Amino acid sequence: MLRLCKVFVSRQRTCRLLVLVLALGIAATASAQGERGVITGTVADAQGGVLPGVAITVRNVDTGFTQTDVTGASGQYRFGAVPLGRYELKAELVGFTTATVTNLTISINREIRQDIAMSLSTLTESLVVTGQAPVVEVTKSEVAAVITQQQIEMLRLRTALR
Repeated sequence: MLRLCKVFVSRQRTCRLLVLVLALGIAATASAQGERGVITGTVADAQGGVLPGVAITVRNVDTGFTQTDVTGASGQYRFGAVPLGRYELKAELVGFTTATVTNLTISINREIRQDIAMSLSTLTESLVVTGQAPVVEVTKSEVAAVITQQQIEMLRLRTALR
């Protein structure tokens, strides 16, 4: 009987210890979540149509910390658990101008909603003209020319007149 009591007391201590460890772990996790923030929003074009596939980058201005996300089918993005600080938000999509939002400040346990409107980029054209230099023979040092039939006959005539 004494042995059974010792086992019961030992298990009771183990259970108490386990409950204490779990409680401390949950408290630490809740504390860590309070020191971060969330940035969320929707990306749309100038007419209000949502834009899926937009590359969104958030960068901490002070530390250089960056995170990247891509908007979903509904044009939404979300950066969860962003460390505190000042941020810059950049949205990029081919065919649209890059949109940049500055002065976003994440404070403790704050969620910022930042919608972004992107406009079409202007089409740029470039014309490239390439010329070809005349062929120059660089391996020979002789002078050459083409002599026509008329020049040969004139040469014979001059030689005969002398």
